Amino acid sequence: MTDIILKDVTLSKTDTCLTFVLKRLGLAKDLCSYLTFHEHFHQYPFMRYKDKLQIGDLIMWDKDIKWESMAVSIKNSKIIWENVPKGFHFGIYEGEGMFTDCTRLVIPPHPTLRMRDIGSLQKTPDWILRLNK
Repeated sequence: MTDIILKDVTLSKTDTCLTFVLKRLGLAKDLCSYLTFHEHFHQYPFMRYKDKLQIGDLIMWDKDIKWESMAVSIKNSKIIWENVPKGFHFGIYEGEGMFTDCTRLVIPPHPTLRMRDIGSLQKTPDWILRLNK
């Protein structure tokens, strides 16, 4: 049994799937990025460990990840371009077969929450991420 207690969350306009799951765990929303989550979470293949999901485990899809060069900052009056990952998604296991995630499927894009049965997914998550203790 897990000792993680999920926190209440109210979305802000700038929340993403990652900031939502971090806030749900009670962590700072800038704790990590897609590139650094491995510093804070153990990573397990979903299909191998799906029967061991615990409340507060993150689930992640990244099979379709793509990298795109984007202007992400400005320094000394110059635009700085970086390769940015796209095509990944995070959710959080709530227990009893349910998970929540934050998506921007509405038009115009605005973060919204969903709660779904993990068994009803057409696209299986790739990974389970468990917070390092």
